[in-house]
Amino acid sequence: MVRIIKDEQEFELKTENQGLILDLRDKADRALHQLKNAVPLDLYAQNFSEFVLSLDRKQPILIYSNDLSRSKGVIRLLSDSGFDQLYQLKKNAL
Repeated sequence: MVRIIKDEQEFELKTENQGLILDLRDKADRALHQLKNAVPLDLYAQNFSEFVLSLDRKQPILIYSNDLSRSKGVIRLLSDSGFDQLYQLKKNAL
């Protein structure tokens, strides 16, 4: 199950509690607004699946993306792989 984070305050609270931020935006969007401590994730990289599957399944994962189809695919992969603390930042919440 994915929980939606609706504002910056809730986002900061989750990240303070050892949440990992996966930034799915492209390089141009990340250059416009960088998220502190976010891990940029290239969905087209060869090691994408390996990287995702190497993450700690007990750690909260926060997904940030401008593209709903990108985030849905990553959320599906994480959920199917046993991750149960998934959060998606509502678009334009930051």
